[in-house]
Amino acid sequence: MQFYPYSSPIILTDTIFTAYTDGLLTGSSLKQTAYWLAEEAVSRDLNTFLLPTTVTGTYQYAPYIMLDHAYINQIFVVRFMDDLNQVYWTASGSYNHYTRLYSDTYGVVDLDYVRTTCSSCGGAYPYQVQIAYQAGLPSGTSYRPNVLLALTQAATLFINELQGYGNEGVGNVGIIRFSNQEYSETRMGMINTVYGNSPKSQFIHKQLSGLRKRRHVGI
Repeated sequence: MQFYPYSSPIILTDTIFTAYTDGLLTGSSLKQTAYWLAEEAVSRDLNTFLLPTTVTGTYQYAPYIMLDHAYINQIFVVRFMDDLNQVYWTASGSYNHYTRLYSDTYGVVDLDYVRTTCSSCGGAYPYQVQIAYQAGLPSGTSYRPNVLLALTQAATLFINELQGYGNEGVGNVGIIRFSNQEYSETRMGMINTVYGNSPKSQFIHKQLSGLRKRRHVGI
């Protein structure tokens, strides 16, 4: 995801945070910042927005284009542009003779029919296409317990980091080997996540496993 358009929290509130953290750190003046950071991180993790959001992206023409986000609710308009950045054809809607939403979950648009059906194209490929669409998790999904748990735990990590205490390692880095007096431990390997690579980060990442879609560049 290339751009996050929100400048304040859209899901997390003090009431939700308190319910999932038992009031932990609710007096912090950094809560609003932490809420926003948590929501932005979860959006990056899922490659979509927590609420339906309208965005516009410009792409090099290809028969199939993967949009910047998953969970596409609707395509509003597709503008076909030549190499001088001039719009010579516009198609509206998610399904018509020129464009089709091939996969709403993975965010793939089918433009293969443009070559044969666009009467104004003169048999040439568009140079670029500009696509305005709405992306975001399905209605109510952002308020499921696993998503709220991920959000509140991520917010707690950010509060701890901003205040300078509470996380296992500075920057929420994962610690592979630990030794203290007569005790030591070596942990299993951990993956990198948008939240860090500590055990808590892995926990947050796993809460969203059912929603995260593995997308790839080629179709």
